[in-house]
This record gives sequence, C-alpha cells and structure tokens, in this order.
Amino acid sequence: LKAKKLWDETYIIVASDHGYHLGCNVARKKGARTVNLCWGHDKPFDCYVWDFEKDRPTDTYSGGTRRITFIVSGGGLEEYYRNKSGREAEIIDVMPTIADILEVPYKCEGKSIFRMKMEDQEGYVTS
Repeated sequence: LKAKKLWDETYIIVASDHGYHLGCNVARKKGARTVNLCWGHDKPFDCYVWDFEKDRPTDTYSGGTRRITFIVSGGGLEEYYRNKSGREAEIIDVMPTIADILEVPYKCEGKSIFRMKMEDQEGYVTS
C-alpha cells in the first residue's frame, strides 16, 4: 500500500462477532420469554444462560456475547485517534464507524467510535 501510495487513504478494520446469545438471567428478569433476546443489561453486561424450558438459571456464563474485538487502524486514521482506546464499543458500532470514515450520513442503532470518549493507550492500540 505504501509503495503504491495508497497508505494515507487506507483504513484497516478488524471486528469480531460474539455469536448466538442463549438468553440470560438479566433478560429473563426483565420479561424475556425466549432465547436469543439480550436487552436491558446494565454494564458490565455480565450474565448467565437462562434455561427457558425449565424456567431456571444455569451456571453457564454468557456475558461475553456483548464484548467484541474492534480495531481501526491504517494510514488514513487521524493522528488524534492513534494509540487510543474506547471502552464502550459493541458490534452495533461497526457500521456507524465505517459510515463516519466514508463521510456517509447514517441513521441506525449504535454509534461511531469516533464520537466516543477516547483514552490514551500507548502501546495498546497502534496504527
């Protein structure tokens, strides 16, 4: 990319999905009656799988389904955002972030990581 003089306009985005949410004690307490419904969680989103068939909790941890890897890097990344980390990003924030990079208006759930408070993380996130 650098040899072809494309690096300064390049963004590298790495994102992961968390997979299937099995339904949990937090959602059940708030009224969920089926699996794969995850809402109403207070941070830090820790929860345990709920057995809807037997209507009882299990000991199986399920809180990781809200946490993902999300890295934005590349030569096009503004200097201000280099070596920074945002603590609150979720999978629904990937699309708004890409739309922000492309300067495309968007109206959706989630928010661009470029509109979140960033913290210095030298040596943690690099570009």
